[in-house]
Amino acid sequence: MAGEQDPAPRRRRVPAHEVRDRMLAAAHRSLTDAGLAVSADHLLFEDVIVAAGVSRSAAYRLWPSRELFYRDLVIRLAGPDWAGDGPFDQESIDLAERLVTERLGDLRTPNGRRRLLRDVVRTVVSHNFTAIRASRAWHNVMAIQATLVSMSSEERSDLLEALRTSDRQFTAPVVELFRDLALMLGLRLRPPYDDFGAVVVMGAAVLEGLTMRALVNAEVIDRTVRVLADDGTEEEWSIAALAYFAVIDAAVEPDPAYDFDGAVATYLGHVDAIRVAIADPHEIVRAGLADAIARHDDLRLAASVSTPEELLESYVEADAVLLDGPIEAIRPLAQRFGRVLYFTSESRPVPLRRAMAEGASGVVRKSDPGAAVVDALRSSGETWISASLAGAGLDGDPGLAELSPAQVAVLRALAEGLDRARTARLLGISEATVMTYLHRIRERFRSVGIEANNTMDLVRLAREQGDLD
Repeated sequence: MAGEQDPAPRRRRVPAHEVRDRMLAAAHRSLTDAGLAVSADHLLFEDVIVAAGVSRSAAYRLWPSRELFYRDLVIRLAGPDWAGDGPFDQESIDLAERLVTERLGDLRTPNGRRRLLRDVVRTVVSHNFTAIRASRAWHNVMAIQATLVSMSSEERSDLLEALRTSDRQFTAPVVELFRDLALMLGLRLRPPYDDFGAVVVMGAAVLEGLTMRALVNAEVIDRTVRVLADDGTEEEWSIAALAYFAVIDAAVEPDPAYDFDGAVATYLGHVDAIRVAIADPHEIVRAGLADAIARHDDLRLAASVSTPEELLESYVEADAVLLDGPIEAIRPLAQRFGRVLYFTSESRPVPLRRAMAEGASGVVRKSDPGAAVVDALRSSGETWISASLAGAGLDGDPGLAELSPAQVAVLRALAEGLDRARTARLLGISEATVMTYLHRIRERFRSVGIEANNTMDLVRLAREQGDLD
């Protein structure tokens, strides 16, 4: 009709999980500059809502009070994205590796290896100790830990788990560094130590304790001392480096089976190889994958476990994870390791899209040839989709009819044998609404070129997609 205007476009309703992510991310950005206090008094909930670009009603549905939001924020910030500089940061790890590779000639003699160990610890620990003392992020972590005192036991449990997850992620590369240094410097653990994880934790405790002590006793902690080296020369050490070296020296001893050429070749291969972790419940599959990885110089097996939980609780450091496990495990694995390839026999679009939505970097079918698995592991920075899944709608192809939770609920009830009237009563809606949902479902399938003749066709199509699992 003349004079009528098209209605304004309807604003998309933001899903609750997106509201949560946007709110917590906005608060995170604010605290990056302002620093974290032990209370929430300086953080204005309304300002966070504006910065996140979400509606007030959506935010208050998730968090009726600011205190509840702050609790979730602290738990979020306790995770690995917030921990900042710690013992050790990546710059310190890189410095240690550079010192060793620049002095390979020292590795030929026991005295040279001992001298290089002392120089690495003396230089790297002093560098790292200075970095964490200057790091606002590290002090924020201390503030987060201080909130444990005022939390209930239930809240404390959640925060402790987040802090432990963060600690495992930041400890893992240091454990790997220690293993590589032990390989290069001809060292092995003394009894009763059986893993470098305990050594790394003790060293971290030394640095963290000295950092806190430096707040009140800087004149002591900032001193340097002159120490006689094994060859009788004097060396200048920081208090932090000297204490850290004492931890290492008590835990390791020379390895009588040390082979210089073999150690260098192995170490240099480790530096360049893609580290792969496998999480698969089938031992025969893990063995086959390990064999395939061993046949390629640019790949290295970092871990082979049966469950994703074992990986998340380990000190393993990996560049890519091959996962056959719950889709829900993809997100925490991706946060910890970066690349997760969903390794599955699944071919239905809905579960596979769920895997991608959870953060999978790609999907590899178990029926794919070994060469395809290797290519997927090498495809860093790219989304990898198995060639056998072309047309599954994982690469933007509109081959999947996206159904809402309410539409799926209607189809599930009908699939269980309920008629439309009983479905309506079960779901608390009218029979007319059930008919409307079925019409919309049929249109969804039609929009991707699939015709359904009746309700049972719709049920079958939804089941084939994986909606009715």
